[in-house]
Amino acid sequence: MGIIQNKASKSTVYIYIGAVIGFFNSGILFPQYLDADSKGILDLITSSSLIMAVIFSFGLPNATVRMFPYIRNYEQKHYGYLGFLILSCFIGFLLGLIAILIKSEWKIGDIDYSFFIVLLSISLLFRLLYNMVDAYNRVLYSPVLGVVSSNVVLKLISLCSILLFSFSIIDFKGVLIFHVVALSTPGIIALVYALFFQDSIVNPVKFTSHLTDSNIKKDFTVTSLYSLMASFGAIVLLEFDKIMLYEMMDVREVGIYSTAVFFGILINLPTRALSSIASVVIADSWKKNDIENIKDVYTKSTLNLQIIAGYLFIGIVLLSKYVFSIMKPEYSEGLTVLVLIAIAQFVDAVTSVNTDVLSSSKHYKFQTYFMFAMVFILIGLNLWLIPIYGLEGAAISTMIAIVFTNIVRTIFIQIKFGLTPFTKKNSYMFGIMALVFLIVFFIDNAYENSPFYHILLSGLLLTIVYWFPVIIFKISPDLNKMFVNVVSKFKR
Repeated sequence: MGIIQNKASKSTVYIYIGAVIGFFNSGILFPQYLDADSKGILDLITSSSLIMAVIFSFGLPNATVRMFPYIRNYEQKHYGYLGFLILSCFIGFLLGLIAILIKSEWKIGDIDYSFFIVLLSISLLFRLLYNMVDAYNRVLYSPVLGVVSSNVVLKLISLCSILLFSFSIIDFKGVLIFHVVALSTPGIIALVYALFFQDSIVNPVKFTSHLTDSNIKKDFTVTSLYSLMASFGAIVLLEFDKIMLYEMMDVREVGIYSTAVFFGILINLPTRALSSIASVVIADSWKKNDIENIKDVYTKSTLNLQIIAGYLFIGIVLLSKYVFSIMKPEYSEGLTVLVLIAIAQFVDAVTSVNTDVLSSSKHYKFQTYFMFAMVFILIGLNLWLIPIYGLEGAAISTMIAIVFTNIVRTIFIQIKFGLTPFTKKNSYMFGIMALVFLIVFFIDNAYENSPFYHILLSGLLLTIVYWFPVIIFKISPDLNKMFVNVVSKFKR
């Protein structure tokens, strides 16, 4: 667990730096200066490019994580695998560009159609590059760069755009350009790092020859296919509700919904940091048949993520209403959405790395089956509930799909591998969470003050009441160790 804790700790720091910047962007500044229609166009570019980037990555990012233990060879510079990924990226881009042009209508208000298509195409290209090349960097145990670029650099560029807009230095067209530059930057950084700082060669022909010579061609192809289907399911879970809202309603609803979802997703950020390195370690452990190491990673990850995500869940659910009170009034329509998505993201965090355990195992195909079941549930519920409940209908559908998929996947892993992520400490932690929630809820509602002071005072109360029993009773040795290290640094 040492390498995971080290890398994940660094990644988590950068993720939360990005989250703070993102909070000012999506939580305060963008909703303050842009109406829901304008923000909806930004979110449309984000979601559409992300969905297409997953589809036209051909499952290679996940296949890279699972199959790279059989490709890794430093003397042979990994057989030119980087070149194969880059070539696949450009093939995927051409197919994605065709898909963009085939769609006959984009509801984008007064934005020039050709301008929008160019921006969406550029976003797609560099998000494809990021998906593929960042996976390559991660399997070479360099996950932090991708986290920094996608969480800090991207959001700093977005922050610059909205600040320039607020001072009337640029117009909304300039904001759109900045937005696409921000989405593209992580891909550029990942590619430059892989080309110049990893000991690699760009030779797709050498890699295809290695596939044939090493007899892993069939496994690699099948893994990519199933990974594509599983990745599609995963991205549908995160983004497709926005696209369905766009198609069934308008960009205004997308803007409101995306703003609310942003706060809910904050709860699950630590899982992303952990998964970026845990997936590689788990894949290596499956190759060595080191079940004990997988069990150790699975159990500790679940407990640590429950503790961190629980703290964020309580804070966001109780205090977000004060943040929404300083936005444009239309954004308050998303408060119920926020709570529903927060529940879903907390469940996803508590089940921790179950996706990584299953997708890198010999039963990886079942990850695809679960994801497709989730897709049908999500789409079916959206078609039923969005016309009835609007924004809340999309959120209910997403919550049900996430909770259902995680419960089924966790039970499957327990049956097939005898691995369960939960211990008595998880039960203790749920008790602490319930008690802290009630304490903060009643005290927060007992006094009247400005939104800023509510966030500050109730947030401080939550932090003290929540973390005190966690540290004192040593619920998590890993988090206690981190706490001691932080305290010792301050004492110096």
